[in-house]
Amino acid sequence: MYNLTQAIRTDVGRVRTNNEDSFGSAWMNDGSLFVVVADGMGGHEAGEVASALAVRVLEERVCDDPTEDPRQRLY
Repeated sequence: MYNLTQAIRTDVGRVRTNNEDSFGSAWMNDGSLFVVVADGMGGHEAGEVASALAVRVLEERVCDDPTEDPRQRLY
């Protein structure tokens, strides 16, 4: 097993006061790492909710069946 450190950095930019970006990761059964980043919809109501939901759904879908190829689950 590899020793891997993950780091995330995002920026609210010059216009917004809150950061609506979301990110997540999950180790797959084959030892690979699934990483997802969702850019929040700045200026739209509940953009942070939409990006967090996108990350959660992708993580759940890609990791839900260890017998199926994760690329097929993502598709």
